[in-house]
Amino acid sequence: IIGRTPKRGDRGIEIKEYIRTHNISRYVILDDDKEEFKEVIPNNLYIVNHKTGLSAKDVVAIERILVERPSKNGVSFN
Repeated sequence: IIGRTPKRGDRGIEIKEYIRTHNISRYVILDDDKEEFKEVIPNNLYIVNHKTGLSAKDVVAIERILVERPSKNGVSFN
């Protein structure tokens, strides 16, 4: 899914609102900066390395999140 979140100052809140508004149940959020998520860190957030970007290893881990984890898990880091 590609979409825009409303600008509210905390990416976590913005993404949670987008997920709720669009009735999304299975997802992985990809970002390269945990600091963008000030107060609320959404479930299934996967932080990629900001220097190397998305790697084949990341893709495997993300697929695993989508297949194996319920949507209530926390943050994964590369």
